[in-house]
Amino acid sequence: MTRTMVAYVRRSKANKKRPEDVAYGIEAQNTAIRGEAERQHWKLVWAPVDDGQTGAHTRREGLRWALDELAAGRADGLVVAKLNRLSRSVADFATLLRTAQRQRWSVVALDLGIDTSTVNGRLVANIVMSVAEWEREIISQRTAEGLAEAREAGVRLGRPVLVPKPVVRRIRRMRTNGHTLRAIANKLTEDQVPTVHGGARWYSGTVRGVLRRSGGDPHQRHGADPTHTPLPATAH
Repeated sequence: MTRTMVAYVRRSKANKKRPEDVAYGIEAQNTAIRGEAERQHWKLVWAPVDDGQTGAHTRREGLRWALDELAAGRADGLVVAKLNRLSRSVADFATLLRTAQRQRWSVVALDLGIDTSTVNGRLVANIVMSVAEWEREIISQRTAEGLAEAREAGVRLGRPVLVPKPVVRRIRRMRTNGHTLRAIANKLTEDQVPTVHGGARWYSGTVRGVLRRSGGDPHQRHGADPTHTPLPATAH
């Protein structure tokens, strides 16, 4: 039975600037795919060429077109001359392989002899997906270890303080003078002072967060009564 294969070709921006590098040129890829199609008696459907596109992600017009054709069941597989023309990311390639398995189409990379319609091809594909999973777990583990070491070293983690220093000083001064968190929030809202994220309304929790990230609540640190009656807000 004749297989219909979507032929995908990509030339990177760097290769586009070096036309003498024919190994990654468009014509070289076309020739390799046509030759294999003749040997395998495939019917080829050519995807739009992604010329000058990076392989670091899958947001490419030609590749999206190819994947849409395959998802719609209008072809049996995807063929590329070189695996790195399809993707330079092991994780992205593993995701694409999982999509192919779910939608029941094959992936062929001529340079590595990968054809997931064969037993050997599926073995190679499974190895690639296992490596991708291992890579994700290693990155996650290293991130967790790095955060733990940073905490032990006393490094302050989390989002940096985005409130302008004059606003921080104003909040701390009002808190030191005995204003409640709610009173400070209401005054900042009344004076139309933007919040941490550019909002218009301040809340007690927002004020508390600013105090915590800028050295702690002076009202509590000095042993003041948390139920202290707020002083009249002073305009600044």
